[in-house]
Amino acid sequence: MSNTPRIQTKDFYTLGQPSLPPVLTPDLPAYNHFGCGCDFTLKVLADDSGEDLRNDKSGFLWWFNDTINSAELTLQKWNIGAWADVATLDNNDYGTFYEYEFFVNNAGESFIGYKLEWALVLADFGKGNYRVKCDTIDYLSNTNTLYSYEYCLQQYTPQAANGTVRIETYLNNQMGDPNNDKAVRDYGNLNWYNAFRLNGWFGYPSSGYEKTRTAYNTGQLLDVVSEQEQEFELQLKLVPFFIHEALRIDMMQGDTVLITDYNNRNVENFVQKAVKPNSGYKPEYHKGQNKLSSVNVKFIKEYNNDKKYFV
Repeated sequence: MSNTPRIQTKDFYTLGQPSLPPVLTPDLPAYNHFGCGCDFTLKVLADDSGEDLRNDKSGFLWWFNDTINSAELTLQKWNIGAWADVATLDNNDYGTFYEYEFFVNNAGESFIGYKLEWALVLADFGKGNYRVKCDTIDYLSNTNTLYSYEYCLQQYTPQAANGTVRIETYLNNQMGDPNNDKAVRDYGNLNWYNAFRLNGWFGYPSSGYEKTRTAYNTGQLLDVVSEQEQEFELQLKLVPFFIHEALRIDMMQGDTVLITDYNNRNVENFVQKAVKPNSGYKPEYHKGQNKLSSVNVKFIKEYNNDKKYFV
């Protein structure tokens, strides 16, 4: 059997940080650098093909209250035992730059963002571990630095993509903040893009049916409308808590959710399938044994035209 995945073409993604002061980060192991083989590093793939499904993108977004006068973004790479600045993200050289105050929400919070195209990073700086830092200066000239999650950038190959799913989300309006129970994130009408590539599987389609019938005096039943609702299952393997926190809000309550499966043994090609959650989000925790946990989530199609009208 061929090892080539069924998908031959085409971010984890970064949550924005709340207004200063920053909240505590998730309870992760006390490592200064996770490395590509670590479960706490997010996998991203890219190549020079220009094909969307082979090239991941990640959205980086921060927002701050009116005490912050300025903010700037920098791409960093892990190099010989330390993080090193490799590019100032103040233009469109590596994706799409959204300068500070490009959007101000109803709470008066100013946003800065970057949609990073990993193919452009790969071309200039190669494979390795990356993160984005956000430096701010407040009205008292105090400085503060925030960091994104850590990403492991690898060359896209069918073998590297096999066994993964990519979850893409577009976000608008107010949503909860997984880092702060007392805060909300107000995206307005940004339609902000983010993506995860995680180890897992998407598919296992099944259908439930509902029929509307008319009964005649003869006892005959005549079908009027037959409607089916196709359901899919997303199975994610062991992932850390902070990914679950992001998924339970941004995936489960996102405006648009697209899922692509890269498993070469899948029964069908599922490419940017537009879906809506159809279950709860309940990770299987291994209490006291493992910081990682798996989860299964059910979805239905966002666009359901599977109806039959008989009359």
